[in-house]
Amino acid sequence: MHWVDSTTPFQYDSHSQTFVQPSLARDVLRQLASFNRDPLTSLTLPEGVAFERSAVAAGSALRALVEVGINDPVTATSVLRLTLDHLAKQNR
Repeated sequence: MHWVDSTTPFQYDSHSQTFVQPSLARDVLRQLASFNRDPLTSLTLPEGVAFERSAVAAGSALRALVEVGINDPVTATSVLRLTLDHLAKQNR
């Protein structure tokens, strides 16, 4: 997987003031989902997350959030960040 060599499309995100790679984020989410189905299903979101075209309710499985990013490339970068943030807070 090529992260920073411009082999995947990138765009500027004025909100975060960074360049993002939605298709790469989507690919990472797909891999994460395929290799971690059970843990992503057993972990839940403590609070809801809303995007322009979709939302995931508090108490939903983390897998539901990952699926949003897989199904909507516009949200993939944000979903990847939120997923990794949530996983980093786990203690099990």
